[in-house]
Amino acid sequence: MTTDILSSVLEDVRKTLGPLTVSLRRSAAASGWPKEVVNQLSVNLVKGKVIISYPDELKQKIDEWEYGTQFRRPTAVLRKFNNRLDSKVRSFLGKGAI
Repeated sequence: MTTDILSSVLEDVRKTLGPLTVSLRRSAAASGWPKEVVNQLSVNLVKGKVIISYPDELKQKIDEWEYGTQFRRPTAVLRKFNNRLDSKVRSFLGKGAI
Protein backbone atom coordinates (compact mmCIF):
# COMPACT_ATOMS: atom_id res chain seq x y z
CA MET A 1 0.00 0.00 0.00
CA THR A 2 2.77 2.48 0.90
CA THR A 3 4.50 1.74 -2.40
CA ASP A 4 1.29 2.58 -4.27
CA ILE A 5 1.00 5.91 -2.46
CA LEU A 6 4.64 6.75 -3.15
CA SER A 7 4.26 5.81 -6.81
CA SER A 8 1.16 7.98 -7.06
CA VAL A 9 2.89 10.97 -5.47
CA LEU A 10 5.94 10.58 -7.73
CA GLU A 11 3.67 10.40 -10.77
CA ASP A 12 1.92 13.59 -9.66
CA VAL A 13 5.29 15.30 -9.19
CA ARG A 14 6.39 14.16 -12.68
CA LYS A 15 3.27 15.80 -14.11
CA THR A 16 4.29 19.13 -12.55
CA LEU A 17 7.67 19.16 -14.29
CA GLY A 18 6.35 20.68 -17.53
CA PRO A 19 4.55 23.59 -15.84
CA LEU A 20 7.56 24.13 -13.56
CA THR A 21 9.90 24.24 -16.57
CA VAL A 22 7.64 26.83 -18.22
CA SER A 23 7.65 28.90 -15.03
CA LEU A 24 11.46 28.72 -14.75
CA ARG A 25 11.95 29.71 -18.38
CA ARG A 26 9.55 32.64 -18.04
CA SER A 27 11.46 33.90 -15.01
CA ALA A 28 14.78 33.65 -16.83
CA ALA A 29 13.42 35.38 -19.93
CA ALA A 30 11.85 38.15 -17.83
CA SER A 31 15.25 38.69 -16.18
CA GLY A 32 16.89 39.21 -19.55
CA TRP A 33 18.67 35.89 -19.88
CA PRO A 34 19.57 35.01 -23.50
CA LYS A 35 17.01 32.92 -25.37
CA GLU A 36 19.54 30.18 -26.16
CA VAL A 37 20.12 29.72 -22.41
CA VAL A 38 16.45 30.05 -21.42
CA ASN A 39 15.41 27.34 -23.88
CA GLN A 40 17.89 24.85 -22.36
CA LEU A 41 16.64 25.16 -18.78
CA SER A 42 14.37 22.41 -17.47
CA VAL A 43 13.01 21.01 -14.23
CA ASN A 44 13.49 17.27 -13.76
CA LEU A 45 13.02 14.53 -11.21
CA VAL A 46 16.34 12.83 -10.44
CA LYS A 47 16.64 10.18 -7.72
CA GLY A 48 13.45 11.44 -6.11
CA LYS A 49 14.53 15.09 -6.10
CA VAL A 50 13.14 17.91 -8.23
CA ILE A 51 16.12 19.76 -9.72
CA ILE A 52 16.94 22.40 -12.31
CA SER A 53 18.85 20.95 -15.27
CA TYR A 54 20.79 22.39 -18.19
CA PRO A 55 23.61 21.20 -20.45
CA ASP A 56 27.07 21.23 -18.84
CA GLU A 57 28.46 23.44 -21.61
CA LEU A 58 26.15 26.26 -20.45
CA LYS A 59 27.32 26.23 -16.82
CA GLN A 60 29.72 29.17 -17.15
CA LYS A 61 27.22 31.33 -19.04
CA ILE A 62 24.46 30.47 -16.56
CA ASP A 63 26.75 31.24 -13.62
CA GLU A 64 27.56 34.63 -15.18
CA TRP A 65 23.85 35.48 -15.46
CA GLU A 66 22.98 34.02 -12.06
CA TYR A 67 25.85 35.53 -10.06
CA GLY A 68 26.83 38.46 -12.28
CA THR A 69 30.19 39.60 -13.59
CA GLN A 70 32.20 42.75 -13.08
CA PHE A 71 30.17 44.23 -15.95
CA ARG A 72 26.69 42.85 -15.20
CA ARG A 73 24.56 42.67 -12.07
CA PRO A 74 23.46 39.22 -10.90
CA THR A 75 20.00 37.99 -11.84
CA ALA A 76 19.37 35.19 -9.38
CA VAL A 77 16.76 33.27 -11.34
CA LEU A 78 17.82 29.75 -10.33
CA ARG A 79 18.33 30.55 -6.65
CA LYS A 80 14.96 32.31 -6.38
CA PHE A 81 13.25 29.47 -8.24
CA ASN A 82 14.83 26.86 -5.96
CA ASN A 83 13.76 28.83 -2.89
CA ARG A 84 10.15 28.75 -4.10
CA LEU A 85 10.23 25.24 -5.56
CA ASP A 86 8.55 23.41 -2.67
CA SER A 87 5.62 25.80 -2.60
CA LYS A 88 5.35 25.70 -6.41
CA VAL A 89 5.15 21.88 -6.39
CA ARG A 90 2.53 21.97 -3.62
CA SER A 91 0.59 24.59 -5.54
CA PHE A 92 0.58 22.58 -8.78
CA LEU A 93 -0.38 19.41 -6.93
CA GLY A 94 -3.10 21.14 -4.93
CA LYS A 95 -4.70 22.89 -7.90
CA GLY A 96 -5.05 19.71 -9.88
CA ALA A 97 -3.19 21.49 -12.68
CA ILE A 98 -1.39 18.29 -13.45
